[in-house]
Amino acid sequence: MASLAPLGGVWLLSLATVLLSATLIQLRQPGPLRWVAAGLSVLVLLTAIASHFLTFTHANGPEQKVALVQGNIPQDLKWQISMRGETRRIYHELTREIPADTLVLWPESAMTEFYQTITDFIEDEGNQLADRNGALITGIPWRSVSDADITYRNSIAAIPLRDSENDSERVYHKQKLVPFGEYVPMQSLIRGLIPFFDLPMSGFTPGDPSQPNLQVLGHTVAPFICYEILYPQLVASRSHDADVLVTISNDAWFGSSAGPVQHFQMARLRALETGRWLLRGTNNGVTAVIDHQGRIVDALPQFERDVLYSHYQPRTGITPFMALGVWPWLVLSGLLLLPAMLGRKKKHPYI
Repeated sequence: MASLAPLGGVWLLSLATVLLSATLIQLRQPGPLRWVAAGLSVLVLLTAIASHFLTFTHANGPEQKVALVQGNIPQDLKWQISMRGETRRIYHELTREIPADTLVLWPESAMTEFYQTITDFIEDEGNQLADRNGALITGIPWRSVSDADITYRNSIAAIPLRDSENDSERVYHKQKLVPFGEYVPMQSLIRGLIPFFDLPMSGFTPGDPSQPNLQVLGHTVAPFICYEILYPQLVASRSHDADVLVTISNDAWFGSSAGPVQHFQMARLRALETGRWLLRGTNNGVTAVIDHQGRIVDALPQFERDVLYSHYQPRTGITPFMALGVWPWLVLSGLLLLPAMLGRKKKHPYI
């Protein structure tokens, strides 16, 4: 069934799952409707089989070496001021031995200080990699100061920035912020009234939807921070000119629960929907490289401090889901519901 993802994304997969399940029930009921249901299910299965042999994207250039750094810093220590120096040391030590010609990925808010505060450190790390024909992509908080206000953002940057001609193609600011975790809805009314709404790092501003993708080592990288990767249409719309998808996250908030693994599994579907490889860098897992068919190429164990050495294949092309979005499947779902709603019987009001 995974081969349906490039056609209609998670919505078509969900619709197909419901149709196949409903058919099993409907076949036990009398009347012609069961044969209609059976016919639809056969059509779904034939479509899945046929799409398995279709390829909508293709390789675009040679493979690129990557190194995904998993710092594994405990959440109860990560944001402490006393941990800042140790955090720098950890990422510096893990990065300095990475070989030449490698794209290095640090996770979301790898550094807990604003880029503007530790510019020298971040740029030095990027320059050392650039001297070896590599590059650094890192998650980092961002602060912008204007005459009217100070703005804080959750960001991802391609380093070095100092020598870049266009900063807009080197920095991406997160668009889809987490309510209460990264911003407080109606904060002018409720912030300050209840301590819960004064959580640290809950004052971010969303980025502009028209931001361009990142340009790194001659490739166009579509960046997504944390739960942004779970928005299928956002990922599809930003992937048209992208060679590879990159997502960074810090799921240490969820400990050893199912949360990080669920997040990882949902992210894998974006690779299938867009026909692109996906690089996923996290603080403590799941750090992995996913190919254009949603398969795990390489991954690190959770809760270990390590570097994942792998590669990705740049790809180009447009899948049907990227071109059409969700609307065809919403319309089809409505059409399938309409006969049931018109023909429902009073004795079965739930039909």
